[in-house]
Amino acid sequence: MLACTQGPQFVFRILMVEDEALLALPLEDFLNDQGYQVAWAANAVAALQLLANSAPPFAALLTDIRLGVGHDGWFVAMHARSLDHNMPVVYMSADSAANWQEQGVAGSAMLSKPFSLELLGSTLRGALGTPPYASS
Repeated sequence: MLACTQGPQFVFRILMVEDEALLALPLEDFLNDQGYQVAWAANAVAALQLLANSAPPFAALLTDIRLGVGHDGWFVAMHARSLDHNMPVVYMSADSAANWQEQGVAGSAMLSKPFSLELLGSTLRGALGTPPYASS
């Protein structure tokens, strides 16, 4: 019998939308280390394609607000919620947190950049309703 005993066991698939690779790559590494499987989209178009073609569906959305040209993170989150009304959404922004109550989807969370990786982990676990990750 073959069994994988190395590395974390991926339980939740997370869609992360971040247009800056220098921010996205360390976030992706951290989330992988926490046991999440991460799909990274660098813009809204890529995020919408991943949402439409994901099987199984994503467990949560982690999105920046300002994504360059085209739709923003508010739009991506609304679209994600139209596909799954219960999808946890965590926004990340350096300058749009003041608009969160007005433009964010209900029950979402907001992380103001810069934020610690520990805060990201606890916010995502809270959104998913999961206990803290314990490495073996």
